[in-house]
Amino acid sequence: MVTGIIAGSVTANNPYKNPNQNGTEILEGVIIMTYTGLIGIPLTVVGIPLWAVGSSRKAKAVLALQKFNISAANSMAAGL
Repeated sequence: MVTGIIAGSVTANNPYKNPNQNGTEILEGVIIMTYTGLIGIPLTVVGIPLWAVGSSRKAKAVLALQKFNISAANSMAAGL
């Protein structure tokens, strides 16, 4: 979403404007920002809870490995 906002701003404020476009750069920039917002907002709403669940699972796995005194890096412990 942030990339889309940046791309839309660059498109809207293009210093090398085509004289035949008659000010449509701003509209193109708004369209880019709108589409990236429509894509970015739902992905953010879904991604943050998934990230939170994944990080808590990782923390639980590390605690389980510490419980058995097994190092987490390159361990061969199946199921942990």
